[in-house]
Amino acid sequence: SIPMPIVGGVILQCFTMVFVAGMQILGPLLKLRRNSFIVMVSLAFGLGVAMEPQVASANGASAFFGKNLDHNYGLWPRKKVCDVFPEVMQVKMPEACQVGPGSVEVSEAGCTSIGGNYTAAVMHKVKVYDCANKNGLCCKKYKKAADSVRTAVILILKTPYCIAVLIALLLNLIMPVDKEEEEEVQVKTKTVVGGDIAETILEKEAAFV
Repeated sequence: SIPMPIVGGVILQCFTMVFVAGMQILGPLLKLRRNSFIVMVSLAFGLGVAMEPQVASANGASAFFGKNLDHNYGLWPRKKVCDVFPEVMQVKMPEACQVGPGSVEVSEAGCTSIGGNYTAAVMHKVKVYDCANKNGLCCKKYKKAADSVRTAVILILKTPYCIAVLIALLLNLIMPVDKEEEEEVQVKTKTVVGGDIAETILEKEAAFV
C-alpha cells in the first residue's frame, strides 16, 4: 500500500494546483474594483465557514454531544423539523411519609419503621423538546420533507466551495458596473486607430467587466 505521507503530499499538491489555476484565471479580472470586491466577499464567506463551521450548524466538526447541539442550536436547529418529541417520566408529587402533623421524604421501609403513613410518588409523562438524554435522544420522528430541505441548506451553508460560489453569483447579479470603468473603455477605444483594433480592445475590456 502507498504510505500515508505520500498520499497526503499528492492531495496537497492537487489542491494547491487548483488554487493556483484559479488565481491565474482571476488575475486579469481583479484589475477592476467591482470584481475585486466580489472575490473579496466570497472568499471571506468561504474561509469563514471553513474555519468556523458551527456558524451554520452548532455541532460543527464535533462528535461529542454533536447530535444534541445540532438539535438545539445553530442557524436552523433540527428541533424545528421534529414531528414527534420523546417523553420522559417525571415526578409530579414526591413520595411522602406522614408522621403526626408533619411529613418527611423517606422510603416506604423507613416510613414503616417509624410508624408513619407512606404515600407513593406520583409520576407522569412529559414531552422533552430539547433532548431526553446526552446521547442524541432528541426526536422520535422527523418531518421527512422539511428535514431533507434543512439538511441540504445546512450542507450548502457549511461547505466553503458552495457558499463562496453562491455569494459571488449573487453579488455579480446585483452589483452595477462602475461608471468610471465604462468611461475608461470608451476612452481606450477612441485613442486606437483602426476599427478592427478598436473592436478587439473593446471586446477584451468588456470581458473583464
